[in-house]
Amino acid sequence: MPPSHGLNAVRLLLLSSGVRPDYVSRLLEELSQHRQSLIDDIVSEGLEPPRADAEADRRMGSPQMLAQAALAGLRIGTFTGRHPHLAFVVAPLFLLPLCWCACFLSAAWLASAVSGAPDAPSTDARAILLGGCYVCGYALPALLSALFYLHARRRLCQTGWAFLPCALLSAIAGYTFFRFGFSPDHLGPGSFVAGIAASPDPLKLVLALGAVSLLEMRHVLKVQQHLRAVQ
Repeated sequence: MPPSHGLNAVRLLLLSSGVRPDYVSRLLEELSQHRQSLIDDIVSEGLEPPRADAEADRRMGSPQMLAQAALAGLRIGTFTGRHPHLAFVVAPLFLLPLCWCACFLSAAWLASAVSGAPDAPSTDARAILLGGCYVCGYALPALLSALFYLHARRRLCQTGWAFLPCALLSAIAGYTFFRFGFSPDHLGPGSFVAGIAASPDPLKLVLALGAVSLLEMRHVLKVQQHLRAVQ
């Protein structure tokens, strides 16, 4: 039995929220069966079929209510959906410093491996350490922002939750700086400085926001493709 006009509206609402088409099809099949059972019960009570259709739609609720109930069920079934503040506020603030530490430790280990003298880093070692600064300052916040965005979309979280980690991570990265300093004669071991800048670095802000914006455009295009396929 083909879905009613109201159930088709539910399909469009769910697809526009990013729900996978295969799940939407299964849900619509279950709702269609439930609606037909309601119609059969109402007709058995003595109501005419045309009025039974309308009464079944009234008992099931509006398409908006059905779509919201389905989305709430999907979200509450995941840890992220039950604890969005922990997933999109606490986790980014914890993971970014952890990734910084891991990146710098890796860069220091690699630099010591390629350096000829422990107290005088070679040219390659200095390049690795400087590269670690750029990776931590620019690449890691953008990468983490993209990963949190993808996680939010997979868990069907609202757009605000998808962009919140990006805002937090880009703001922290924008005001944070890392530097390695080396003596002019390159004979000393060098120094490492981390601190908070007086003004944010615009590039750090743009990189994270740009990465998430591109993913959002991809998400919108994918949703529009699914909508066109059912219209």
